[in-house]
Amino acid sequence: MLSKSNKNAGFTLIELTVVLVIIGIIIAGVQSFYRDTIKVADFVEINAQLESINQSVVTFALKNKRLPCADTNGNGYEGNATGVVVPSCGSSANHQTGAVPYKTLGMNQMADTQSDLKKRNIIYGVYRNATAIADLAIRNERTGDTNTESQNYENNFDFIKALANAINTASNSAYVFTTGIDSNENCATNINENHAYILVSAGIEDSDNNGNVFDGVNANLNLNGSGTTCFSSALKRKSNRYDDVVMVMNFQSLIGRLNTIN
Repeated sequence: MLSKSNKNAGFTLIELTVVLVIIGIIIAGVQSFYRDTIKVADFVEINAQLESINQSVVTFALKNKRLPCADTNGNGYEGNATGVVVPSCGSSANHQTGAVPYKTLGMNQMADTQSDLKKRNIIYGVYRNATAIADLAIRNERTGDTNTESQNYENNFDFIKALANAINTASNSAYVFTTGIDSNENCATNINENHAYILVSAGIEDSDNNGNVFDGVNANLNLNGSGTTCFSSALKRKSNRYDDVVMVMNFQSLIGRLNTIN
């Protein structure tokens, strides 16, 4: 008498193939989840860093009644200054864009680690429109209380006046601005809005594969200030061609931070 059929003694080749395919799908899914988790963590870090810089810029403005100009020689100080005592922003045509002036902002712990990719590749732009009496990097008397014997005659109201002048001035590509989104993204034809200042961090990779860690129109910006004044919109969505992070401070929002303090 024959024993039980041996058909259940093992897997067939087809069954093994199906099992291996399923295992492969599971492994690929786990790897994809892991990569996505790492990316999310990186972007959380980038956003936290930009917010830290943003808070430092606002604190600087409250204390100095102006915004810092950009660092254009990479030493951590604004403009071409070598220290924080005497600012060296020069004329309004200079030092509009460049690196974040970490040392001027008192963020020395970040300046000392600029070799880190996400710390090194952040560009800062500040609105410097002297024609409209709105050079935000210059502390100046703008409200008419010219009692120079008073140490408070140049105060936040003068800075607010400069911001109000900027609000009432037509958008201009000569000063830092964001352009449109998607099909409306064009630095030459679509000057969407000027801002008090703009921060942009390169993402975690060169998404558009152009040899520049900044993507899209941000690739035309430079840490030494030699690039354009055009930034991508803060509303631009992430894609396989773009992973930069843009943060803007508009004139109205900065007034809101200043108008309760002299």
